[in-house]
Amino acid sequence: MAYSPLGGGVLTGKYRQGQDSARRNEAWAGAGFQPENSPQRTAIIDTLIAVSAEVGVTPGETAIAWVAAKGSLPIIGPRTLLQLEGNLAAAKVNLTPEQIGRLDDVSALPRGYPYTVLGDPRIQDLITGGRADRIDAPAEPVA
Repeated sequence: MAYSPLGGGVLTGKYRQGQDSARRNEAWAGAGFQPENSPQRTAIIDTLIAVSAEVGVTPGETAIAWVAAKGSLPIIGPRTLLQLEGNLAAAKVNLTPEQIGRLDDVSALPRGYPYTVLGDPRIQDLITGGRADRIDAPAEPVA
């Protein structure tokens, strides 16, 4: 199950169209609202809007369809009948593997520790006694 597939409304694109996010930011002390406050979040919304234009649906429908395409059940929380209708319309949206890949790529989080350490050739050399080239490590670290 995926909570808040619209990021508190930011993935609908409505805050770019001038809707006031102050009221949304006050609800639950802003815990459910994900503001557009980083270059990555801007890129995610830009990509979401572009994919939505390709498919011919709203960004909100695309965001919910994207979450559903990942095998999750999106937990929606519409406040109005219009929002409910838009949320439910997402069930009819079919994204291509290429579109899902673009959204996945732009939203990917960089791996942190221990991957940053284990991927360092100096560390690999240290922990293998200088014989890292002789180890057939898995493509994906198991840590």
